[in-house]
Amino acid sequence: MDQLQFEERVQLLRYFRDSFDDSSEAWQSAVQLAYQKNAWFTPENIKQAWKAIVATYLNEDNLSEVSKRYLKIVHLSAPKDVGIVMAGNIPLVGFHDLLCTFLSGHVAHVKLSSKDEVLIPFIVDQLTEIDPRFSTYVHFEDQLKGLDGYIATGSNNSVRYFQTYFGKYPSIIRHSRSSIAILDGQESDEELIALGGDVFSYFGLGCRSVSKLYVPQGYNFERMLGLWQEHFIDIIHHNAYMNNYDYSYALYLLNKVPFLMNGCVLITEDKQLVSRIAMLHYEQYKDQDDVTHKISPIEKDIQCIVSRTDQVPDLTTVPMGSAQLPDFFDYADDIDTLSFLIDLDS
Repeated sequence: MDQLQFEERVQLLRYFRDSFDDSSEAWQSAVQLAYQKNAWFTPENIKQAWKAIVATYLNEDNLSEVSKRYLKIVHLSAPKDVGIVMAGNIPLVGFHDLLCTFLSGHVAHVKLSSKDEVLIPFIVDQLTEIDPRFSTYVHFEDQLKGLDGYIATGSNNSVRYFQTYFGKYPSIIRHSRSSIAILDGQESDEELIALGGDVFSYFGLGCRSVSKLYVPQGYNFERMLGLWQEHFIDIIHHNAYMNNYDYSYALYLLNKVPFLMNGCVLITEDKQLVSRIAMLHYEQYKDQDDVTHKISPIEKDIQCIVSRTDQVPDLTTVPMGSAQLPDFFDYADDIDTLSFLIDLDS
């Protein structure tokens, strides 16, 4: 294997970031093909995912920060074979694991999700065109066996499979998570619109998509629903999303379950963390201690907590509108992927 030194790997990523043409015919063809294969991967959602990758994972400050935070990464000498089982809930969701594996100098053996078979290979081809040596760092596989370590992301059902087959090896195994928002009733219109982005982006399919709201007792949803209808109503024109909306609407009517609606989302009081597509759950709280008490038992199932700045001092939160923009170092499930990969060299 003709190894790229750490600074060469970073330089390749810089050149790729700066030279990538998202208006090129080749990229647009890949976007359309991905959409044809998976109707949830709309061109708009793919554009949003790629824009977020450039803004966070590939930005100059973060690429430069890697070697400062992980001094050993520059001197890793024995590349390992790392299996990556990628999720496919939102476009390019597996890119961060691939990026970390490449930065660490290890070889990624990737099992793609059937829902996202186009975009990651396209990016790999683009990097290989820039430097053919990149091809030795990524291999696409149907099965992952006998490797040095594994990173696997999937549903709660698939996690049991991952633990059986990968648990005896060094591994990161991620289960399904969802995100929540905590409101205090003092949110501005701009904050509520930003929160709508956290709810509706990627049709609510991401682990960082807000699926549940915690609101003060007696909270009035009227202003929020009106703002969301004004700014996000176009989502209902997506057939699969509309079908989910209509199904939930009929189900709650038949079962006489109280709910609120605005033409693009249905909201119902429910203690469950996870809500269906086009649905949003909410739970009322009395005070900050009460909301912390409610969240504590399900903390391991929460990926991200959205709230106004410093609203809930006992919890780590992100501002409204930023849930879908994790920083490079905001590792999924709070497991430091680069530290895991660096330790494989020990």
